[in-house]
Amino acid sequence: MLRTLSALACLALAAGAGSAGGAAAGMPGHAHGSAPASGTRCAFAALACATAVTPHVDSRGRLWLAWVANGIVSVARSSDLGRTFSATVMIGKHGALLDAGADAKPQLLIDGKGRVIVAYGVFKDQKYNAQVMIATSEDDGATFSTPRSLSAHDASQRFPALALDGRGGLLVVWLDKRTAAENRSQGMKQAGAALAFARSLDGGRSFGVERIAQDRTCECCRVALAVDATGKVQVLFRAIFDDRERDHAVLAIGANGEVGQTHRVAEDHWAIDACPHHGPSNAIGADGVLHAAWFTLGATRQGAFHARSTDGGRSFTPPAPIGRAERQAGRPYLLADGKSAWLAWKEFDGTRSSVWVRGSTDSGRTWSPDRKLAETVGYADHPVLVQIGRQVHLSWMTREEGYRLLPVAARLPGMFTRRSYAAISARYAGKPLVVHLWGITCGPCVEELPRLAALKRMHPEMNLVLIQVEPLPVEAGERMLGDAGLLDVEHWHVSEEPDERLRHSIDPTWAGDMPRTLLISGGGTVSRIQGATSMERIESWLSSAGAARR
Repeated sequence: MLRTLSALACLALAAGAGSAGGAAAGMPGHAHGSAPASGTRCAFAALACATAVTPHVDSRGRLWLAWVANGIVSVARSSDLGRTFSATVMIGKHGALLDAGADAKPQLLIDGKGRVIVAYGVFKDQKYNAQVMIATSEDDGATFSTPRSLSAHDASQRFPALALDGRGGLLVVWLDKRTAAENRSQGMKQAGAALAFARSLDGGRSFGVERIAQDRTCECCRVALAVDATGKVQVLFRAIFDDRERDHAVLAIGANGEVGQTHRVAEDHWAIDACPHHGPSNAIGADGVLHAAWFTLGATRQGAFHARSTDGGRSFTPPAPIGRAERQAGRPYLLADGKSAWLAWKEFDGTRSSVWVRGSTDSGRTWSPDRKLAETVGYADHPVLVQIGRQVHLSWMTREEGYRLLPVAARLPGMFTRRSYAAISARYAGKPLVVHLWGITCGPCVEELPRLAALKRMHPEMNLVLIQVEPLPVEAGERMLGDAGLLDVEHWHVSEEPDERLRHSIDPTWAGDMPRTLLISGGGTVSRIQGATSMERIESWLSSAGAARR
């Protein structure tokens, strides 16, 4: 059930707020779905009134949020997946001077020593020149230092991004107008801004020399950072080519400050003398594959796209479209873990905003069908993906529903073909395995799923693989598995007609009846159960065959 903060309580919170930079009075823990009480004006700093929320998961699996509400930057953390939060700490009160544009989300990171770093932008004059502010905490977020400007240079700086490099140093990358100002003072016009960076070895208390990594970048789009296996930070940003084309590029920054070559991600040829306000996302899997997602309205292609690189960003695969361009698919966000990758994005149909997701188990070569995860009417922040333990979640702030942390999938579904069963058998060779064949339209199958989930909870060491063998929408199968509590179990959906060849690849004696359970011993002996069965029968087999032992 969603809980809301009353207008009186929230106004009292605003009245009791501390000064900019100090720890504020604590806000009671609240549900992650909290939204403004009906009919109240959102004029306070509570999470329920946030317009932009950035999540971060620390090494202890706790969810941290930094958010912007009514010109105030605040932080809180949760140890129970966002159901309740610690007392809110207000870091900075800047009012209308806070940089809260379409791409200007506060940035949040916790380093290896537990130090909390928050970065955001503030306008410093009536011409809307900005500066990047940094605040840090060394007491687990109980208090923060007074926000201070990252740079002493008087040029405008916006859109900070944070990452920890391979040596544990904190890298801050931002967009900087100093070179454009210098050229202008000499009578030369320079489009856009520069990509600047600085490194800290003490958790953000101080920074080394500020450097320019790349000139001529788009001045109004956030940048994205991902750290590769060598500790280099891969920076994805919207560059300016030939003074007019605002296409995306990638470069690497090493732990010693060395800057690699700039490589164009795609030849979109978006020639525009304007501000797209639409930044990219990137992620790197354990296999080193670099994923990039972005939005363009170029001469070559229009919409949101994904590409992957297997050579450190020197070259990328041809861009693949994301979502439906006619519904303004955009704001893509990537997450990678091992060879798995997830992609979320936002769409708008003229009435409702929705977040869609897809997943890959082969480093982005192929993807599961697109699935709508959430929707809302009214204002909605950009979607962000976070991983807590094995579970991937969508972090999304909306005006109507408040903040939501929604599970995406604990394990991505596989798309089953005639070659898939051989791969499954090889992976579990020598280990007892239960293979369960089921169908969406099969009543006994659906009734049996919760009992299988209960058995798996009783025997978590049991190797269990589920195969949905009807050529029906994956979304329907995922919903049924989610309702049964089986999304965390390895599961597959057929990607082709389940004809005789596909059935034979699984079990030469199978004529297509469902449900069907195969009990495969460590030695390869197969026992077959036709139709629904009792969990006691499978338990008995587990005990006699030693299937509970890995």
